[in-house]
Amino acid sequence: MTRTARNISFHNSKDAISHLWNEGASLIPTGKKHGKVRLTKPTIRRLPLSTVLETLQRNGSKTYGICLAKIAVIDIDDKSDELAQLMVKRFGVTPFKVSTPKGLHLYYAYHEKPLINLRSEGYEIDVKVGATSYVVGPYSIRPDGGTYDFIGQNFSLNHLPVIQGNFTTLSKKIAAKSLVPEGERNLTLTKKAREYVGYVNDINELYENLLSHRDERFENSEGISDNEIWKIADWAWKLRLNNKLYEGQNSMFKIDRAAYSIIYCAPNGRDAWDLYLYLSNKHGHLIGKTFSININGLLNSHPFHFGQRKMASAINFLLKSGYLKVVKKHQAGKHGRLFQLSKPVDVSVASLR
Repeated sequence: MTRTARNISFHNSKDAISHLWNEGASLIPTGKKHGKVRLTKPTIRRLPLSTVLETLQRNGSKTYGICLAKIAVIDIDDKSDELAQLMVKRFGVTPFKVSTPKGLHLYYAYHEKPLINLRSEGYEIDVKVGATSYVVGPYSIRPDGGTYDFIGQNFSLNHLPVIQGNFTTLSKKIAAKSLVPEGERNLTLTKKAREYVGYVNDINELYENLLSHRDERFENSEGISDNEIWKIADWAWKLRLNNKLYEGQNSMFKIDRAAYSIIYCAPNGRDAWDLYLYLSNKHGHLIGKTFSININGLLNSHPFHFGQRKMASAINFLLKSGYLKVVKKHQAGKHGRLFQLSKPVDVSVASLR
């Protein structure tokens, strides 16, 4: 008997990828920590099957992404059967369902791009749509062992039911003139890039956020290319790496709460806290950044309220507490000690007294 999409099962992601690609699906190789990071340069063009498979093999990855052109995925971050049934009742029955490490993916087709925000209703659910969006595909295995298991009845993206329900579509939003007009798109993206860049893990995540903003909020979103958005993301990411995101009193930098408890609250820890804030502001934006500390130079360039002796004590305190470490020792005639900001493995206030 000839196998059909209804009764096919696969032993690995490679076979599933080949099947979906041969049906016409647009797929991308993903990987890294949680298996979700795109491993190729962002593009809306369909990648050759060989590119997908070879990139996965080269990176030792067993996850891949399905690009969502004319596909909507209800991404439920909850294992609740009741919540899943509620979404099926709301959007319709679908034969393409995938159990994920955190919940469930329900796949649908759409004619007009739906704009649905379920998180605003209090649900731990994202609705992912559009050619620039993707979800990890079935038969993927993450590096931590989490699996994406197909639990539907028809392993074909060509026979998805159209998503049902009463929701806003892109065309309705354009008709209501609530989208960003063409003359303001670049400025809006630039502002959004600066807004997002402090909260993302890498440039790819920033790029994906900007793509989503373009697709959901812009008139004629096709008029601004993926390459233009990548350039804006790259510009904003370089600002972050070079610590050039300063915006007067509105700028922020991150401080570990535990650092406050350990450093500031320790006896005689206030000098060390002042120094730690200064170093975090100057160097904390880039993990692993090395720097030297010239005591006289610091005291002359910054209004610390203490002198040389207390500055030396503050440095020693941060070294002892584990929030500062020496990465290269002093070499006469070449350089002084080089430091890095760090976090302690196990330290308490009592141990520093």
